[in-house]
Amino acid sequence: QAEPSLPPFTVPGSAMASIHSCLAAALAPLALALADCEAPSSGKALLQSKVHVEDSEHGTVDKSGACDYDVYIGRSDWGWDKHWAKRIVSAPKGETFHFDGCREDAGCGSGGIHVLRDSNGYEVGTGTCCSGLTNKVLRVISNACTDKCLYTLDIYRGGPDNFAKWFQKNSTKPRGETFAFTGCITDTNNGQKCVTDYNVADGIRYYTDFIGNRIGTGTCCNSETNKVEIAEVSCPKSCSYTLQIISRYAGYTSLTGLEEMDLGSSNSISSSKLLEDAENEEFTVDGCSTTIPQGKACKDQHGVSGGVRVIKNKKGQIVATGDCCASDARNDVKQVNGACTSR
Repeated sequence: QAEPSLPPFTVPGSAMASIHSCLAAALAPLALALADCEAPSSGKALLQSKVHVEDSEHGTVDKSGACDYDVYIGRSDWGWDKHWAKRIVSAPKGETFHFDGCREDAGCGSGGIHVLRDSNGYEVGTGTCCSGLTNKVLRVISNACTDKCLYTLDIYRGGPDNFAKWFQKNSTKPRGETFAFTGCITDTNNGQKCVTDYNVADGIRYYTDFIGNRIGTGTCCNSETNKVEIAEVSCPKSCSYTLQIISRYAGYTSLTGLEEMDLGSSNSISSSKLLEDAENEEFTVDGCSTTIPQGKACKDQHGVSGGVRVIKNKKGQIVATGDCCASDARNDVKQVNGACTSR
């Protein structure tokens, strides 16, 4: 639908105050998913509105720097020690995900379906039907954007009350990994040795990472058991940065309608975002994107073909977003502080 023409109009001082109040209220949360806020008679939304995003398994990845996250989901009737499903979400680096609320769904009846959201409140996927079940995000991994750490693992044998340390093994996995012995196998050389040499039909015990990738093996599956513990972890330094994203909007005059005019720092609206990134990182407003959810919202809901302004780190990865890439708004970014830890 074509945008309506903008006739000359006069905006009283009270109305201008209302505009600024609306903008300030929208930007108050730390998240950058901004609420609906529209200038009087302009026919144009100045800020992004929350928008339903289809199941991200069918979405696209922003090749300019967004991360492709594997979001592992648990369900209450399965217990929280193993994942039930995975959703793939394209989002800026450092994004977080959680379940919040239910919505109507034809396959779930009146109870609706659990909604997976990002930190901005956008829907990025779904879980189980809501009736009698709950969901929880168990693990979030991005091969491109999650730091890899070196884990030193202690393998024990014995049990259940007399375990003794047996050997150590190193494994390189994403930050926050967990490990556990999960079963027995016969499809390895050692598994077959347990079957043929020791008459243990179930083979050998094995341990995995959180999502079930085999890491190594233990003893044969007889009366002796195994456990694995993390002895040491060596990760790249992880730094927490607080960014101030400043939004500046065009003013309104009595004769010319929408005028390209910077309101100046005294009237600008700002919000903050806390994110994780590398040591000595730098952040800049660098272009626009239409492929991440916020960019799709700007393009599809507000008719801004350029999408949303993006903030990137030195590697070119998208770490935050600003406003829609319309001519009447611009963004600046300022790093407020940063603190680093080695683990």
